[in-house]
Amino acid sequence: MLNICLVKYGTHVQGFEINKLIQEFLTPIYEQLDTDFKVHIATDEPFEFFVDDERATDTINFIQLSKQELKDHEHWSKIFFFNPQYINAKQDDTTVIMDIDMQWQKDPTPVLTYPVELGQMVSMDRWWKDNDMPLSGNLYRFNSHDFKFIYDNYMEDFKKHRKYYYDKGIVAYPNEGEQYFVHDQIKDKTPWFNLKLQPAEWCMKMHVEDEKRQKLYETRFKKVTGKDYHDHIFEATWTYKANK
Repeated sequence: MLNICLVKYGTHVQGFEINKLIQEFLTPIYEQLDTDFKVHIATDEPFEFFVDDERATDTINFIQLSKQELKDHEHWSKIFFFNPQYINAKQDDTTVIMDIDMQWQKDPTPVLTYPVELGQMVSMDRWWKDNDMPLSGNLYRFNSHDFKFIYDNYMEDFKKHRKYYYDKGIVAYPNEGEQYFVHDQIKDKTPWFNLKLQPAEWCMKMHVEDEKRQKLYETRFKKVTGKDYHDHIFEATWTYKANK
């Protein structure tokens, strides 16, 4: 079984209305994903979900996030999904944790079913990066019981971990740093645990309002991959379209 795990809270994310965003994110999965799967959403408020005008709300496992949990963890709540007990994952299950502010352009099956080995974390190629940290928090794919230590280590002192990357000047805002924490946890256990990246051109990034930042994306894609940005932007499986 493939466990698809998301966090949803509040009314807007990255300037987009959140219920509309998650409806658009889930619909291609329900319509095109060619494998057995279960959707789990940690949320402050469940919502109605429809596929082809048919109600599919009951197919989702909504996990209630308390006000205290949201205050303590915000979007770092994604780390709860590294604990297989949180979603009752079986020993041979696979878990995918994703952010909902992404837009599918093609069948999501290749991204969601990408081969993963024992002790391996599959993620997107963070080609737009301005440092050497390769992993993107938009996608974590792994065997469901392999990475519980990430959850355990986080919960041991989450207040320290949450502020560490901001205090060190690695991220720009106090609530950021979750993907750096996950990467550091994997790196500390190399070679027993390792990272595998999907092809860079599968996930493209654009900025719909900031021309300077858009140009930077085009330049970095060329530098990292040796490929022309414009040859791949409309052929990508999914995209991140920033508007802020």
